[in-house]
Amino acid sequence: MTSSLHGATLIVLLLLAGQAGAAENDEDVRQFAKMPAESIALMRADMRAHTLAIAEVSGLLAEGDFNAAAVAADAGLGFGAMGQMRGNPNAPGRHMPAPMHRMGIAMHDAANSWSEAIRSGDARRIFAGYQAVVSACASCHMAYRVR
Repeated sequence: MTSSLHGATLIVLLLLAGQAGAAENDEDVRQFAKMPAESIALMRADMRAHTLAIAEVSGLLAEGDFNAAAVAADAGLGFGAMGQMRGNPNAPGRHMPAPMHRMGIAMHDAANSWSEAIRSGDARRIFAGYQAVVSACASCHMAYRVR
């Protein structure tokens, strides 16, 4: 687990370094993910909800409420947060490039692992789980754009 986390961190840092160079040239080198406007709006709302979930989990961890933090991680970020738009023709996952969709699923999977780590109460596992979730978010944001 540790080596894969370090690998994920390295990937994110390399992507960030590439973006820093792109910013100097005003060139956005991320892959354009062409999606319908309705799908983009749903995806952005979903990502804002994920951001709030990370803040909620962090707050609950700071209060020492590990059970509530694990439940919030599952519901707001993990597989509990997936599939809520199933059946909606504008569901973002239907319109994402396959690698982007896999990155999203990887974030949900990392969140499930994070909630398990939170339930364990092991601080190292909790921090590693947090890092995996945030790295999954950053990796996708650094690789793809919708405008």
